Formats: sequence, C-alpha cells, structure tokens
Amino acid sequence: TIGARRGNVEAVRLLLGFRANPEARNRSGETALQLAAWDGHATVVQPLVSAGADPNSRDASDTTPLLAAVGREKIDAVKALIRAGADVNAGGLKSGVTPLLLAAGSGHVNTVRALLGSGADVNATASGITPLRIAAAMGNELMVKDLVAAGARINDRDRQGRTALTLAQQGKHSKVVKILQGAGAKE
Repeated sequence: TIGARRGNVEAVRLLLGFRANPEARNRSGETALQLAAWDGHATVVQPLVSAGADPNSRDASDTTPLLAAVGREKIDAVKALIRAGADVNAGGLKSGVTPLLLAAGSGHVNTVRALLGSGADVNATASGITPLRIAAAMGNELMVKDLVAAGARINDRDRQGRTALTLAQQGKHSKVVKILQGAGAKE
C-alpha cells in the first residue's frame, strides 16, 4: 500500500509481480486502490485493477475508491477509476451518498462534469438531498447549469417542501434564481 499511496507505479507493478495481494487492507480497511485514489494517483489505478483490485471496494467508513477521489477533487483518479469499472452511482459513507452528491456538495464543478459524462444519476438522492438542490443552495451557477442541462428534475421538493428555486432564493443567489426560472422552475 505504500507504493500506491506514493503513486509509485513501478513499485506497485513490482510488488504485484511478486504476487502481492491487491486487496490487502490496512487497519482502517483501506485497500491500496483506495489509498491511491485518495491521493489522486491515477497511474496506479489500472495496474491494481488489472491485478484484481476491486474498483468498488469499501473501507470501514463505507468509502469506495471513487468517493475518496471525488471528495478530494482528484479528477484524473476519478476518470481512471471510472475507466476501470468504478460504479458512478454507488452510494456510500453509510448514508447512500453518491459520488455526484459528494462532488456537488464539495463544489467540484469539473468532477461533476466528469461524473455526468459517465452516466451518473443526476437525480440521485441521499437523505432527501439532490445535486441540484445542493448547487442551488450554494449559489453555484455553473453547476446548476450543468445539472439542469443533464436533466435534473427542477421542481422536486425536499422533506421540508423546498425546491432548488426556494433554496437559491433563501441564499439570495439571484443569478441561480434566474437560471432556474429560465428552465421552468416554480415555487
């Protein structure tokens, strides 16, 4: 796992050549792939997956390698994991948070774009939260535009009856309000 953590692809290949277990875990239940994803070492992803590492494995905190990379905005690792078979819609962190929800909540526009381009469910929910409502509440204009263009349900309501438009208005995000109204958002 040290070679993966440091992004040393030669060391990883050497260890795998000596039949190192690509699914070995540390005390936190993290695999070498999860550690590489966490630190954004995209070049290590494919050798580990080719040797048998599961791109959808979970550590003790219910984090997949993709969630680890998304959470730290490691876009190259995100793309490498998706190419390696990571499930873009797999929820985790013990509450069903998908990579798209995590990226939206972190304000990572480029990661959101990569996930949407790879088939992420634009209307995924966890605890009643959607990517669009997150982006609207944060006032993230680019992300709101991308999510609307990807087919986000504009007038969905959360458990308190709030829409993305309501959240944008509450946050005084006038540009987001205009974007949503232009797309047909209603109170």
